[in-house]
Amino acid sequence: MLPTPLSSIPVDTSSPELPVAALEAAVRAAKIGVWHWDVRTDTISYSDLARSIFGLPETGTITMEMVRALTHPEDLPVTRDIARRALDPAVRSSEVYSYRIIRPDTGEVRWIQAHGLAQFGMVNGAEVALTYSGSIQDVTERRVLREALADREARLRLAIEAGDLAVWDLDIATDMVSPSPELNRLFGLPQDTIPSADDLRRLYAPGEEERLQAVSAAQMAEGNTKVQSEVRFILHDGQERTFLLRADIQPEQPPFKRALGVLIDVTDRVRQEQRLTTIAMEMRHRLKNAFAVIAAIASKSWPANDRDKGLRWFRGRLQAISAATDLMFQPDTEELLIADLADRIVAPYRHPDHDPFILEGSGVAVPTSLATPVAMALHELATNAVKYGALSVPEGRVTVRWEAIADAGINIEWQEKGGPPVTAPERSGFGSTLLGSALFPAPHQVEHDFDVEGVRCTIVLRPS
Repeated sequence: MLPTPLSSIPVDTSSPELPVAALEAAVRAAKIGVWHWDVRTDTISYSDLARSIFGLPETGTITMEMVRALTHPEDLPVTRDIARRALDPAVRSSEVYSYRIIRPDTGEVRWIQAHGLAQFGMVNGAEVALTYSGSIQDVTERRVLREALADREARLRLAIEAGDLAVWDLDIATDMVSPSPELNRLFGLPQDTIPSADDLRRLYAPGEEERLQAVSAAQMAEGNTKVQSEVRFILHDGQERTFLLRADIQPEQPPFKRALGVLIDVTDRVRQEQRLTTIAMEMRHRLKNAFAVIAAIASKSWPANDRDKGLRWFRGRLQAISAATDLMFQPDTEELLIADLADRIVAPYRHPDHDPFILEGSGVAVPTSLATPVAMALHELATNAVKYGALSVPEGRVTVRWEAIADAGINIEWQEKGGPPVTAPERSGFGSTLLGSALFPAPHQVEHDFDVEGVRCTIVLRPS
C-alpha cells in the first residue's frame, strides 16, 4: 500500500483563510513532520519531512510495528501508554510527549517531540477511535542543550554549596538585593527573608563601608569592573565575621545598573593568619635576641689573638643570617625580593660619599628556603672583596645582577672591577666551601671565575 499523500489527510478547509497548501507550507517552514494513522487498517501515512526525521525510505508502506521497532526500547512503554490513552474514548488524551528513536539508516539516537489527536466514530453501536493524527519534530539539539544547561546548573549548585558561596544580585538603580538562601544563612537571617541593601550595610563594622567604597572606586578607576575585598561585619548576635566579597559590576560602561557577586566567610582563615602573624613577629623578636646573645658570647669567647679578624668575620656572617631572617619575618610580605636582600647585606659597605655597589635586577623573589644561603653567600663575597678584591681599594666597584631564567630558576652574578690583579687561590678555604655545596647543593650551581680584572661569581638557583 502506498503512503497517503499529505494533501489527502482530512483537514477542515471550510475557512478560505486556511487552505491545505498554506498548512503544508507552515509545517515545512517549522520543520514539523505530519503523520496520520488509520487505526482500522493499521497503516500510517508520513509526510516527506516526517519520513526524513525518522530516517525512513522516501516511499513504501509504513505500519505501526515499523514505528514501534525504531522507538528506543526504554521509551516504548511510554509511547504505548500514551497511544492507549489517546485512543480510549473515555480518556481522549492529546498530550505533548517526547521520546527517542533509533534511526534505521544511520543508527543515531534522536529525540522526537510529538503531538497526537484521535478522531472517534460509531462502529457496530460502539464509539471507537478511527484515526490518530499528529505532528513530530526533531528536538535533539534542543534537548541536548537543555540537559547540558541542567547539568551545568547542578554542578554550579554543587560548587556553590561545597564552597559555601553566598550569591547576591544588586539592582543599583533601585538598591534592591535579590539574595540566595546561602546569603541569609551567612548573615544569620531567616531563610525567607528578603533583606534590603541598607539592611546589610547596617551590619558593616565601623569604617568598613567607607573603606570598601574607596577600594571599589580605586579598582574601578583602573577600568576594572570586578571588585574584590575582605569586609568585616558585625552580625545581629554581636559576632564579628570577615567575608570575602567578589563582585562584577554590569554593564562594563557607566551608568552601572547591576552588580552580581558572592560572599565567602573567611573569618577562620583571617583569624588564623592573624595568629600566625603574631607568632611570626614573636619568633622574629626572639631570633634577633638569640643572634645578639650569640654575638655577645662570641665576643667574650673568641681567642684574643684572632679577635680583630676572626671575630669580625664571624659576626658579619651572623649579621647576614640575621638580616635574611629579619626580612623573611617582615609583616605583610608575601615574597622576599632579591633586591631587598642584596641591599640589606651590602649596606655596611655603602656610604653617602662613596658607594662601590651597583645593584641591577627586576623584582625577582627568592624562595624563603634559599634566603639565608643567598644572604650568607653575598656576605662572604663582600668580606672576600674587602680583604682581597675590589672593595680593598677606593676605586673598586662591585656589580650584583640577578634575573629569572628558564624553568623557574634564578641567576645571581657578582662581578668585581677596579681592584688589585686577581690570582686564583692555591687551595680552597672555608669561604670557598661555604659558597659551594655547603650553601648550594645540587641542583643549584656556583661558578667562580678568578679573572685578572676581577672576581666573578655566578650562582644559579634551581627549583628543588
